[in-house]
Parts: sequence; C-alpha cells; structure tokens
Amino acid sequence: MATKKEGLPEISVNEGDIIVSAREATTARSKAVLYTSIEKTHTEKIGILAEERRKEEVTRGKFIGVLRVTAEELPPVRVEFRMENGTLNIEEEKNLNDIYGPTRPLLFQREKVVTEIIDPTTLIKELIDAGKNPWDYLDLKVKKDMDHAVVESKCVVSAEAFFPKEGFLNTVNEVKNTMSEDAVMYTTTYLDNCLKPRVVLGTAKGK
Repeated sequence: MATKKEGLPEISVNEGDIIVSAREATTARSKAVLYTSIEKTHTEKIGILAEERRKEEVTRGKFIGVLRVTAEELPPVRVEFRMENGTLNIEEEKNLNDIYGPTRPLLFQREKVVTEIIDPTTLIKELIDAGKNPWDYLDLKVKKDMDHAVVESKCVVSAEAFFPKEGFLNTVNEVKNTMSEDAVMYTTTYLDNCLKPRVVLGTAKGK
C-alpha cells in the first residue's frame, strides 16, 4: 500500500506588502491570459488572410514564400509559408516526370527516408564509431533532413520518397514560363496542401 506523502510545514499570510504584490501579480496574469487569447485570435486571422493573398498571387503567376505586413508605426510582421508534409510517394515518379519533364529534377529529388528506428542502441553506437555525435542526427527520432546519416543502417527501416528541393518556390518562379498548364495546376494543388502559414510578430520599440 502506498504511503501518503507528508506535506511541507506551512503558514498563511493575509496582510502586508506581500498581499499588494500578490494582487498585482494575479491581475497581471489575468491580463496576460486575456491578451494571449486576443493575440491568438488575430494571429490566426492573419494566417487565413495571408493564405488567401498567397493563392491570389498564384493566379498572377507568382509563387510566394513570405508575406510581409508593413504599415507606418507597425512593428515587423511577416507570414512565412513553410513546407510541411511535402513528401510524395515514390510511385509518383512517372507522374512527376510526365508533368514536369526536364524540370522535375530541379524541383523534386528522390531520397531515402527513415520510417522506423528498430535498434536505437546499436544505431547510436554506429554513429559514435563513425566519429559522429548521435545527437546531431537524432532526437528520439531522426531529425529533419538527417535521414542520410542513418538510412543505410540495419537499425532502421527506410523507404524512398520524393522531396521538394531547397529553394523550391524560387525555382518554380524561374521555370514557370516553361511549365505546361498541367504542371502549373499540379504545383498549385501541391502547394495548397503542403504550404502552411506561420505568423511571425515583431514587438514595438519602446519610446
């Protein structure tokens, strides 16, 4: 039977300066919660409006990755459209080649990715034996873009997939005039699914 943990000896105080500070602290906490809620509401709205503008720019033939909100006396605010879950199954290879033709290798690269670590102890030892710091590559799972360091190990399960290459949006803008209508439509749908707006708020400078 578990024994009840003995509490620490305590006292209660209901007067003095500590009461004043306690009231100020709890009032500030209440205001912080309120303003955090307000910030969250407007940040989400910024993200929605930014996504609408991003799609609007696509209709003008421009694929953007950052939207900056600028106005007089407004601290820096930007929305970054980050690639998330942009991996495509290896079975998509023929379709990608048909759609993009010779520009496919400029946009998507074929890579092996780790899908499961089956023997973490041995994997860590392998990295150490190879002169690598395991924690540069692992974080209870393989860190982003670090699959290449462990993908050939017998301690993991791997698969191949297509990934958007670094600078994907810049490359799309460079080659869009040579892309077919099907390629433009595919790219637009692809980006709608994997680009996620992330709002970055600046802070006002003190006067």
